[in-house]
Amino acid sequence: MDKKTPWEVLSQINVNDHIEKKNGLTYLSWAWAWGQLKNHYPEATYKYHWFESDGCKLPYCIDSSGNAYVVVSVTVDGYELEEILPVLNFNNKPLQNPNSFDVNKAHKRCLTKAIALHGLGHYIYAGEDLPENADDDDTDLEDMDLPEDTTEENIYEDIKVEIIERLSQMFQGGEQEAVKHIRGLSKKEASECFKEVKNLWKENISILNEMKEKSANDYDSIVEQFKPIQANLKERIK
Repeated sequence: MDKKTPWEVLSQINVNDHIEKKNGLTYLSWAWAWGQLKNHYPEATYKYHWFESDGCKLPYCIDSSGNAYVVVSVTVDGYELEEILPVLNFNNKPLQNPNSFDVNKAHKRCLTKAIALHGLGHYIYAGEDLPENADDDDTDLEDMDLPEDTTEENIYEDIKVEIIERLSQMFQGGEQEAVKHIRGLSKKEASECFKEVKNLWKENISILNEMKEKSANDYDSIVEQFKPIQANLKERIK
């Protein structure tokens, strides 16, 4: 019997239990996808592409309009396939001057789509519900536990999580880690850090004001994360 190609193997895997929908788009867990790929093809590799810009290398490229893109290649059983993806914000709009969090998130999404080019989860990007040869499964689609469309409340929850994650990344952890980090800063370093925290709030001020009216609990959760960090930074700057 001839050896099956990666596409023939991976395209038959049902990924429905590992997808979610955000802002009308379908996502497959990158960690699960990579784990499945390595289970079937242990020698599989991926590569983030780097680009020259003003004398330094960046893990993304910029088009003539200033929009950012990432490029990821995945090699499976000797086949290398490349995917390109724009860096998007939480509203799925192209970003200019993305921060490290935005680029990292885009890389993971792009990695998942590059894996899909080899077959794993490809059908979800084609708008289908099951892999082509899943007819042997007697389960009706109506009975399957598939993610529902994103509600407005879920959108605010996603935004809350994203903002808090970006805040945590500044201090490589939660509130306790942040306080420890701040105590070790000089006044100058604390002042710079305070500006970064303030800019993070200002960058998202429009959606935060909207969230304050439409999803007060999510807004309050974000405020509770910012307040102690802001207070400790101010104390350190004195």
